[in-house]
Amino acid sequence: MKNKIIKKIEDCLSLPLWNAATCKAFFTHLRELLEYDGLKKSYPYVNLYGTWVVHPKIDRSPEGFEMLKKLTQSICIHNSDPRSVEDGDIHKRIIDTCGIITLRSELRDLLDSIGLSTLIVTDYELWKGVLSLLLQDLDGKPIRAPSMSKKKLEEIRSIAQACGQPEWEVTGFWFFADAGSAMWEISSKASEKKGVRLIGPVSLPPKNALQVK
Repeated sequence: MKNKIIKKIEDCLSLPLWNAATCKAFFTHLRELLEYDGLKKSYPYVNLYGTWVVHPKIDRSPEGFEMLKKLTQSICIHNSDPRSVEDGDIHKRIIDTCGIITLRSELRDLLDSIGLSTLIVTDYELWKGVLSLLLQDLDGKPIRAPSMSKKKLEEIRSIAQACGQPEWEVTGFWFFADAGSAMWEISSKASEKKGVRLIGPVSLPPKNALQVK
């Protein structure tokens, strides 16, 4: 079974030109491999994105839950004192929380561990193409808090309350396209109540952002 999954991944890597269907198949097979080998916790972002591409929404994933927790924390700290956020850049923190840089490193390590080419992530231009296809597929597929367990919802809520900003409990996150550019959007109790949108561009990580093993 494992060899069959690896062969499917290898078939995707051997294609000279990818489209949205290829990208979805690639991430789906990677997640199947993680599940088969019991490695979902070792590659959390590969697991998250591999789950995300095959569902219209994410509302039970542990990795999705962790993302909403970190987003809540970053936004509340920023609201309390913008200078206290690491690097002074809330936008950077949001992009980092999406795990795009970590995803690239996890993919490199996972492919290397099963003896397959890592060129798709080590070559910056190829990686930008993969990431673009991935974000296109995730367009409008939210990570939502409402369907998570009561315990998990309370954990997110307690972070906002501890900062004295219960209305900034993050309730959702998703990607969308605007005039051909990838964007992110966050929903919170405050944004929903005030009828405002919290959005920003998805900046591609720099060429040298691939983490060293």
